[in-house]
Amino acid sequence: VLNDYGCGDLFTLNRAINDFVSRTTTEDRQDLNQVVLNFSLGVHQPLNVSDVGWPQDIVSLDETLQNAVARGAIVVAAAGNDSYDSPVPKPMHLPADFDYVVGVAASNRAEERSCYSNRGDVTAPGADGKLLGKGDCRPRSHQCATSDANCDLGMVSLATESKTGYRFWVGTSFAAPLVAGQAALLREAHPDWSPSQIASTIYGTAMPASGAGMGSGIRSE
Repeated sequence: VLNDYGCGDLFTLNRAINDFVSRTTTEDRQDLNQVVLNFSLGVHQPLNVSDVGWPQDIVSLDETLQNAVARGAIVVAAAGNDSYDSPVPKPMHLPADFDYVVGVAASNRAEERSCYSNRGDVTAPGADGKLLGKGDCRPRSHQCATSDANCDLGMVSLATESKTGYRFWVGTSFAAPLVAGQAALLREAHPDWSPSQIASTIYGTAMPASGAGMGSGIRSE
């Protein structure tokens, strides 16, 4: 749903989710009990929601994901990387901030919140991505090198490349799939559990964390 620059639009996202649900369900089987949806993407929180309400595309995204969850799907999403210039973590992006979605913040190797990470429901490794000696906390993943302790190693497949491989990367987009993987393992072990039971188990088994915005805990590297 994203282009080569990591950008997209809500219409394409909504259409893709609906298309996936329609292709995955059949006349004889309407549930999504074997599905974990990971969203390594996010939409900034709209301004003045209390005055004007949600934009229609956000309402559609909410309804589309709620339909998937009602059918048994587990939804995990990246919290966002906007807090690099803020002393306190900013709110999660959407869909991470929806109540029924597991929103994932990023942690660094010191098991603290990554300096750029927005707040989350739970935290997983996403590294800091600092430019060493520059005091800059924005997650510039393209400047990661194998010798840089601020970057994490992740399995990625870029839209511009034809094969999957390992690359050093930074961001909540790379923390979220770790939690999605945990959700998939829990789903396999407990096929009768509801999405909320799996989310509660993820929160309840995470290591304790005291940092602001790190949610119920942290999964260490």
